Amino acid sequence: MQYSYHGDTIGAMSVGARGIFNAPYRPLLFDVVSIPFPSEGREWETLNVLYSVCQNESPAAFLVEPLILGAGGMLMYPAWVLREMKPTAKPLMSCSLQTRS
Repeated sequence: MQYSYHGDTIGAMSVGARGIFNAPYRPLLFDVVSIPFPSEGREWETLNVLYSVCQNESPAAFLVEPLILGAGGMLMYPAWVLREMKPTAKPLMSCSLQTRS
């Protein structure tokens, strides 16, 4: 998902947002398909892209930060969007949670 963060390994950087912090690794990162963040009023656009990718691209996995994208700027989206994603992406879904230790 756009603006996501999943970690600092090559694989995790590949599926997260591209930017200044991972730019030096760009030649090593894997090609991935990213869906847009479900901004308010654009939730169905995100879901339609997800449906299309799952039908046409044969993805190996779908990684999602559920409800809050912490490192992406504390962006939040409604729970109903995650519920709508689940039937389409559940076989592929992996959730990334940011925790405090």
